[in-house]
Amino acid sequence: MGHKTESASPSGEIPVLSGRIGSQPTAFAFGGCTDRRNCSYVVLSTTFTDVSPPLDWANGINTTYDLVSVTRNDEGKLSIRSGIAMGDDGIPVTTLRFVLDQWQAALAEIAQEAVKAGIVSQ
Repeated sequence: MGHKTESASPSGEIPVLSGRIGSQPTAFAFGGCTDRRNCSYVVLSTTFTDVSPPLDWANGINTTYDLVSVTRNDEGKLSIRSGIAMGDDGIPVTTLRFVLDQWQAALAEIAQEAVKAGIVSQ
């Protein structure tokens, strides 16, 4: 699909893959797994290290987007995540492609909103 994995930690409690979706680093953390296999969901997450959003701005973004959740991390930086239920048969390629396209589009739109709000550091 044109995306490349940059790192993987399949040996830990939670299997995690890291890569880029578009220009934004994204972590894929798998959950509901049995022996790190047959996982029932995956969570996509990213942090914008140059955006420190006020809580009211983040809450406003959350009312606009249903499929992603906007928060601030411990350093006050913009963090975005989304979950995907996989079901017993995994995720069809067409569905995964759609999800990744929507993830990339949402990140781009939210980044533009941060620029408009003047909350991006130089």
